Amino acid sequence: MASCNVMRGSKNGLEVKIRQEKNPELLDIDGDVCHHIHNASKKFCEPFKYYVEGLFNDVFNDHRWSVDLRELLQEVCSLLNISFTVSERFISHRWLSCYDCALSSLRLWDAYQVFYFGFMTKEDMAFYLSEMIAIFRKHDVSLAAKERLKQIWKLNGSKNMTNDGKKRKKHIISKVIFQAKKSILTLSFYQSVLPLLKSYVVLFQSKQPMVHILADRQEQLFRDFISCYVKQEEILNKTPSQLKTMPLTEDNGQFLKEKEMFVGNKAGHILKNTNTADSIALNFRRQVSTANIVICGDSQMITNGQTLDL
Repeated sequence: MASCNVMRGSKNGLEVKIRQEKNPELLDIDGDVCHHIHNASKKFCEPFKYYVEGLFNDVFNDHRWSVDLRELLQEVCSLLNISFTVSERFISHRWLSCYDCALSSLRLWDAYQVFYFGFMTKEDMAFYLSEMIAIFRKHDVSLAAKERLKQIWKLNGSKNMTNDGKKRKKHIISKVIFQAKKSILTLSFYQSVLPLLKSYVVLFQSKQPMVHILADRQEQLFRDFISCYVKQEEILNKTPSQLKTMPLTEDNGQFLKEKEMFVGNKAGHILKNTNTADSIALNFRRQVSTANIVICGDSQMITNGQTLDL
């Protein structure tokens, strides 16, 4: 059943009422496996301090009620030859929505940088102008398009905003421009790893009964996740019962080195071209390691036909 309080509450939930009034011999009621996966996604993202999730909310709210801003962003996308879509909404009780938001954000990233450049101070604009020029070259922006983008920057710079609007712009500029590498690393990691959970949810949200493949798919999901940070020789040929008892929260030589853990191609490329002593890179690798340990440590396989309690 669903895991909301009205169903699973410890005092007046439906499960408690069934045990008290109808079936005291009831052994177990489990929550919706898709809800488990969303909860697992939240745990997985916790080590990253919800950094990009805050960005998702800020961008969505920035354009939700401001039709003029949304239209200007759409025009920026057109000038950069980027396909425009309305910003995805992050839904905290469906945490895997952060995967869709990450995909959308990465696709629109250059447009976000160019658009919010116009809200920066003159000093910051002068400092980051070279990055805008690099984006223009990347997208082969015409001279006429460059002139129009300059006009859009002036429009954004002269826009009257509420205090909340000003704070929101500062938050977005910080994550999209000032701390772009930190944001891109996290977004790229989400893009590469969360599809493992997303595909599972999509499969078990289908209309057809899928209970006959539930145990197999949960075992495969578990194997895929621990493969991100555990040496392959520690996983191969192990039975579900052996996987259940594997030490996954403390490194006894079975973990990969942090620099060898799976982060995805794009994040891996950024890290490869970043100084190994870079504080952002070091912190990101620690967060990746912690995220893997948190989700796998809490999701040891329960064998003998029972579900994987993510």
